[in-house]
Amino acid sequence: MNYERYLKDRCVIQNRTIDPSGMVDDETWTAQAQPSKCRAITTITKRRTSPEGSEKVQYGTFVFLTLILPKQTNIAIHDRVELNGKVFDVIAVVAAGRTSTHHLVAQCDARA
Repeated sequence: MNYERYLKDRCVIQNRTIDPSGMVDDETWTAQAQPSKCRAITTITKRRTSPEGSEKVQYGTFVFLTLILPKQTNIAIHDRVELNGKVFDVIAVVAAGRTSTHHLVAQCDARA
């Protein structure tokens, strides 16, 4: 079965680079030339953000994006992904499928 026919979304991956000398705490993101095929799955959850025993209970809304990508996609932790005008930070990249080289799954966190 060819899973790539299910990759109907397009995202722009922005690869992170840092100052190689280490003299400057500087990082930049450069968008890849072509959008990548992907399948985007958004998960929105609410969870408690206040410490246990707090007088006032607070809850936060968290938005996570899971991307299914072709195995040859150039993506890594700390890169960014732009999808439908929103930018997400990549927090994990995992090789997945029946064999570990079938496709990639990138877990992303919404940028504030």
